[in-house]
Amino acid sequence: MIHPQARFPIALLHAGEGERMEYFSNGFVLRHGHLNQLFEKVKQQIEWPSDKNICLVTGPTGVGKTTLAQKLIEHFYNGVQTVNSPTMNAVYFEVPKQNKTKFDWDDFFIRLLRAMDEPFPESKLAMAKPLTLQHGARLTWLKTKTKDLRRDVETAINERGVKWIVLDEISHLFKHAAGKHEQNLDVLKSIANITKCHFICVGTYECLFYVDWSAQLTRRSQLLEFSPYDWTKDQVSFAQAVSGLLAHLPCELEPDLMRDMEFYYLGCVGCIGLLKTWFEQALKKFLTSGNTLLSLEILEATRPNNREILRLIEEIEEGSRFLNVPSEDEVRARLGMTKSSNASAAPKKISARRVGERTPKRDKVKV
Repeated sequence: MIHPQARFPIALLHAGEGERMEYFSNGFVLRHGHLNQLFEKVKQQIEWPSDKNICLVTGPTGVGKTTLAQKLIEHFYNGVQTVNSPTMNAVYFEVPKQNKTKFDWDDFFIRLLRAMDEPFPESKLAMAKPLTLQHGARLTWLKTKTKDLRRDVETAINERGVKWIVLDEISHLFKHAAGKHEQNLDVLKSIANITKCHFICVGTYECLFYVDWSAQLTRRSQLLEFSPYDWTKDQVSFAQAVSGLLAHLPCELEPDLMRDMEFYYLGCVGCIGLLKTWFEQALKKFLTSGNTLLSLEILEATRPNNREILRLIEEIEEGSRFLNVPSEDEVRARLGMTKSSNASAAPKKISARRVGERTPKRDKVKV
């Protein structure tokens, strides 16, 4: 059977394997509940910017953070004419994973300049000394130094009118053995202060431990969580997301695939990005199997193994512990204050009797 609310072009049922895989991998964005809710929260930050010039969106692996980042860029350029325009409202840039012990700011700045369409950011044309006394001054290419690259970035941001820079995979900014890598976010904060632009940084929960190292950085940063679906509270929303992905699978399905939601939740822990990756593997296996229907057996064969699932659960639990807001009594204790009387004392009951009215009781009888 075809999904009753199929959202893919029906002609894909007769297309080749590559075309069907390309559609499911890159041909659509599933606008499910948690994605839409977080998108609206970030939109509020965009439409009403504050002095918090770094917005950190964090969540577990496979929850859909990159999809959110790309959707934000689409929002920035919705209805904006960009052809031959010297201005750029926003820039999307994925922080590269570097094979070095210390973060390479030269590489970062060069890639960011390229994202802003700056030509030849790694070198510049300059006047060099003459080769001999008989020759005049000559032009040559000189490698740009780090301080000059940063200045070029700040100049490009101002000249291009860039207001928002979306940095994906921000955790790569900290994964280095040498140097004070926890201070790397201070560099972004400094650039944001100088250029008056805002950074939207997207990354996994591990970023939280680096953002929290400085009280000033915490004060200037806005933290938003992209949480997975909770089985105890979000079963309906999760089922809608599962159905939405199944509706985009360009193949016929077994009739019973929607009956067991626990099966899908156990395979993705409520992370829709991971669920989509799982379905991609299932579709690939189906297209090469010669079957006519995508079956539960194919989904079981391609489901992430329990080791991956347990590691993801640990990551979610660790992030939840970090995001747990301390109680007022904990704050008061750190400040050397006593516990709040409002929190510890039970509320007093209000008497319904008039002033001077006796409490009802049996008077003693004199013998």
